[in-house]
Amino acid sequence: VIILGILALLFGLIQVRRGLGLAIYPSYLGNLGLILGTVLIVIGIIAGIFGVGCFLAWSWTWFVGVILSVVGILLEVVTLLDVVSIAPLAMDFVNIIEILVAGIVFWYLFQPHVKVYFGKV
Repeated sequence: VIILGILALLFGLIQVRRGLGLAIYPSYLGNLGLILGTVLIVIGIIAGIFGVGCFLAWSWTWFVGVILSVVGILLEVVTLLDVVSIAPLAMDFVNIIEILVAGIVFWYLFQPHVKVYFGKV
């Protein structure tokens, strides 16, 4: 679960960085970039809270982790579909890896020893 906490903290930092990039720097997205950037910043902060919750075994953070992994999968699938629609021959392997990692985290959260750790039995 400690590794899960570290991954969550890293994911949170990445999302905050992505969000700041969209919110601060002008792009072709205009105001939508500010909105999406703000959403990513919030997701990053929640992921950081989940990471800390993994270290401290807060029972409510298990549910937050499940929601974050589902949101992570959905965000990466949408991003991947956007890349494929722009350039059909291009495959963004980073998004594919992130989808796999979020899927593994989702699966891991439902393992019996992890549920016991978070008091979900």
